[in-house]
Amino acid sequence: MKGRTLVGLIVLSLALILPNNVQAAGSFRVSVKCSNVEVGNTTKCILTGTASGTEISSFHGKINVSGNASFESFQAGSGWIGEGSNGVIDLYTDTMKSNSFSIGTVTLKTTAVGSGSLTISGIEASDSNFENISGINNSTGSFKINDHITKTTTTKKITTAASNNVTEKITTTTTQYIAPLRLTSLTVDNFQVTNENGIYYVTVNQDTTEVNINATAAEGITIIGLGKRTLADGKNVVELVLRNTFDQTATVSLIITKPNGEKEVDTKLSELKIVNYPFTFNPENLEYKVTIPYNINEIYVMAIPKDENVTIRNDGLQVLSKGKNTIVVTSNFGDLNETKYTITITRSYTNLIFAILFFFTGGSFMIYSFFTIKKTKKIKEEAINKVAEEKREVVNQNMKVKASFNGESSLGVGKRIVIPTRVVASHVVNDAPNDKILSSNTPAPQVKVIKTINTNGINQQVISVNKDKVGEIHE
Repeated sequence: MKGRTLVGLIVLSLALILPNNVQAAGSFRVSVKCSNVEVGNTTKCILTGTASGTEISSFHGKINVSGNASFESFQAGSGWIGEGSNGVIDLYTDTMKSNSFSIGTVTLKTTAVGSGSLTISGIEASDSNFENISGINNSTGSFKINDHITKTTTTKKITTAASNNVTEKITTTTTQYIAPLRLTSLTVDNFQVTNENGIYYVTVNQDTTEVNINATAAEGITIIGLGKRTLADGKNVVELVLRNTFDQTATVSLIITKPNGEKEVDTKLSELKIVNYPFTFNPENLEYKVTIPYNINEIYVMAIPKDENVTIRNDGLQVLSKGKNTIVVTSNFGDLNETKYTITITRSYTNLIFAILFFFTGGSFMIYSFFTIKKTKKIKEEAINKVAEEKREVVNQNMKVKASFNGESSLGVGKRIVIPTRVVASHVVNDAPNDKILSSNTPAPQVKVIKTINTNGINQQVISVNKDKVGEIHE
């Protein structure tokens, strides 16, 4: 029985985590509803699931944000276990979901006036039998991002004929636009500038000693750090500060590479690793494969160049999708030299399976050990009790033997052991001196019946009297 229970628990656990291509009956759809919001604030998008003819045990979906907003966080609905902090939602439950139910809430941060939308794509769901439900469409929710409104209170004093001062408050509203803290353009003389993930890169000629930096942004944003910059050989990092009318700031990095014709720059790395998931690195080896647990949604890549003038791209925090992920870490010196390291990362279920097997096996062993010890203890106690009972029986038998007299037991109700005792008689001798008292310890004659004779119908007993004992004189 215990073995069947263990197997059942393992099968249930594997069914929750392993992909299942079997199609389930019933239908399932997802709806997204978002609230309008003022620019600079966050908005909430509520994800609701509706199951028809089935029950839901797991949910998977990818969060896609478009427009003037960005993903901030995800909060799972009641009864769900899992997460969606990396923009990928993976949930499961041991309480089946039916009809209409909450999947969770996505929080979005707005960046500019306009509109935005949230789309849940790649939706996968399983029923109560852990079978996949087919035909699930993507779902999108849209919202408006309104101008930021500030309320200003003005006070007007009115004097009446009675010379009573009355203060009236008049409220007016004004609208202020909060522009996104980002550049709309950036130029470095006539050199080509590229933008990767908000960081700008440019390579100048080796005889260039200074450059002129120009940039534009939305109305109301001030850019600090523009103008002429003197360059050194190698990598030059310029930081531009953006500030809006609400004193909100952001920093934009510009990396300018100036080559030195007399020096050949080695763009290979001295170290490349993934935090908490080590692998053997060789600067000459450009491809690596790393396997991590399926529940790890993000990793941190560390890359250290051999030359300080080398620029590293695509390192740092990396968000992972399901299955295989390819990360290309680039180390380059401007547009001249470049080395690419490819890391293929696979999110595997293997470690989790072993963990589940270990958990349930260990738990079952503990349960088995507990009941085994308890059963052994009970058997031992029963054996001890049996031996004690046998000993008590032997003692009782011995007591019965010892407590018998003349062939009869003295342990019965109303019975007692009767032992004949001598009768001691005292005699006073008259002719003895007054100060002498004679006493005799001579026991009374003991009478014993020898036999009974029947003579002419009359029973006669033959008596024997013991007269061997004589008195003793005590002074």
